[in-house]
Amino acid sequence: MSANLTCTSWHERFGHLNPAALKKTLPLQGVSKTNEEKKNCDVCIEGKFKKKPFPIDEHRRAEPLQRIHSDVVEIKPSSHGGANYFVTFSDENSNYRSAVPIKMKSDVFKEFQAFQAKAENHHHTSIQEFQTDGGGEYCGKDFKNYVKVSGICHRKSCPESPPQNGKSERVHLTLYGMKRSYRFTLTE
Repeated sequence: MSANLTCTSWHERFGHLNPAALKKTLPLQGVSKTNEEKKNCDVCIEGKFKKKPFPIDEHRRAEPLQRIHSDVVEIKPSSHGGANYFVTFSDENSNYRSAVPIKMKSDVFKEFQAFQAKAENHHHTSIQEFQTDGGGEYCGKDFKNYVKVSGICHRKSCPESPPQNGKSERVHLTLYGMKRSYRFTLTE
């Protein structure tokens, strides 16, 4: 009777076992042939997601510098120049990105001012919104006062919600991918 089960049934009985392992396992169970080939399993696909998909803001900013995303990431090991972190700035409209190595998180304020001067001079407009994860490097008294005086709305993500500052998170993945690839190139 068990030999009449479909491939999907066997897949489910074995706790959504991957197809290659299922092909090896079925003969051990005395099953030589199944009635159908295994199709994509929605339960397997959904089960591999770490989190539910985050709703995406489909309304891209119409003008440059309407919203800038920023974040700081630790570099391990430190760079040859002694940088322990890098700070990223990403324009939501143009996707222009800047990544700057820094030695201390306290250097973020100085790098933001440099990015702001360069970007505003280039686009002949001012930054309207600044999106961060609310890290301490963006919450100092000097930084808060500067943003307030500059007329910039500082938006902070909810804790443990990286997708809300997704532009910066994507830049980090890209930079780390480049770093790993570069390291593999050096070892060959």
